[in-house]
Amino acid sequence: MFPKNAFYGQASLTTLSNIILVGPTLRFSPFNKFRFEPGVFAAWRESNDDGVYLPGMTTAPGTTTSSGKRLGTLYQANANWTPTANVSVDLDYLFYDIGSAIESAGGNNSQILVLRSTFRF
Repeated sequence: MFPKNAFYGQASLTTLSNIILVGPTLRFSPFNKFRFEPGVFAAWRESNDDGVYLPGMTTAPGTTTSSGKRLGTLYQANANWTPTANVSVDLDYLFYDIGSAIESAGGNNSQILVLRSTFRF
């Protein structure tokens, strides 16, 4: 029912409502079977009269009355290794440097590291 916003990072700290997200990603393969994709995104809320939304369309506590539009900056990187056609390994890192809209509501910076592998038949 609700989309997983993996292009905002595996931590799913933001959702598509009341957000303006701008930033580049770069994808390159320095070696055969290896891909690296870093990205940096600046995030604002579209309206100060609305909260900061989390997945599931719930508002982050305190953000409906917090000041400022700036949600923060998301720094993310994905490394993917595909040693065979059936196996892939991903390493994801996300750091969320929060802005005034979340900080004034009592929020903190956050980060996550995810390691996952996939086997396909």
